[in-house]
Amino acid sequence: MSFLRRLGTRITTAFRRLIRRRTSGGGLAPLGADSPTTSYPQPGWQISRAAADAAAQAATAPADIPFDLLGQAGSPLATRPMPRVVQDTGPDEVSTDPQRGRSSRPTDKVHPPPYDPLAETDVQLQHGAAGGLWFNPGATALATALSISDVAMQRAIDLLVRERMVVFDVGAGYGLLSLVAARRCPEGRVIAFEPIPDYAALLERSAAKNEMHHLQMERVALADRDGTARLQLSRRPGHSRLETAGLPPEPAGFLQVPVQTVDQVVARNTAPPPDLMVVDVEGAEAAVLRGAAHVLRAARPVVVLSLHGTGAAIAKLLDSFGLDAFALGAGDPRPPVASTRWAVGFPRERVHLQTYVGPLSHRAIVEPDRMR
Repeated sequence: MSFLRRLGTRITTAFRRLIRRRTSGGGLAPLGADSPTTSYPQPGWQISRAAADAAAQAATAPADIPFDLLGQAGSPLATRPMPRVVQDTGPDEVSTDPQRGRSSRPTDKVHPPPYDPLAETDVQLQHGAAGGLWFNPGATALATALSISDVAMQRAIDLLVRERMVVFDVGAGYGLLSLVAARRCPEGRVIAFEPIPDYAALLERSAAKNEMHHLQMERVALADRDGTARLQLSRRPGHSRLETAGLPPEPAGFLQVPVQTVDQVVARNTAPPPDLMVVDVEGAEAAVLRGAAHVLRAARPVVVLSLHGTGAAIAKLLDSFGLDAFALGAGDPRPPVASTRWAVGFPRERVHLQTYVGPLSHRAIVEPDRMR
């Protein structure tokens, strides 16, 4: 072991002597931050700072850039864009989700949806109340394209709508329920309310494909006031919602949209009073009903709702307007509760409508048609 130690010491000493000789005799000195760019006397060791920079750039330069251009200020490499580092400053607003009782933050980051071949295709639906209709589902779930989503609401509309009715579809989305209603009332009117431009355009396309010229498109959101509101978008199609209802699943930015009330729509003669209101607004159902207080008391429409944990509150609100609420597909006539997904409200004095309570309460209404 001592022999190896002595040998290492001698090798280190000899190497240091060699370095001192070369630097003192005009050889190559280490190229540091303060080193000159002129060459040293020994021609075999000539090097410059520019050549060193060019060599370093050449190591990362693309093959199509000439080597002699790398050191020039106007070279293609000098103009190559560098990756930008974006600092996330965080959201600047906080909203409260009443359904969850916690603070949630919206995001302004918009994530484009993945490519979906259904977005470019008109399909003819084969099942349920929408069977036979032409429909453009956009970048939506396959269940919607197969007409097996919201089956209870499809069947309720198919059962309740008559030829000369006026139907409001609030939160129409891609318009599947609007199309079902429009087919049932060829001599009436269907007014679809949808604030997202892409969804509204697809609904109009589907209506034109089915030659439903009595289907009217209104690109506004309905709530309990007039003005504008922030619509929180979702990467999951059909799950966007007004900011007052909290964040949607998989948030993807927001959209500023115009807002009206049902009462204002009727008062301004945008549409006649409805005979049936279909409401699917991802948790803002109570706001829509409060904005329809005059219409609910005067026109006495039937109301079909998609609920989002708001069943008990909706039942109480409908009762204040003189409507009896029943859960769709519950198995027996019962009022909606927090876990109820769909509900229907009947004006209390329209006794003849009570004949529909049994069929709408039957569990079969929530089961999709079997594939044949």
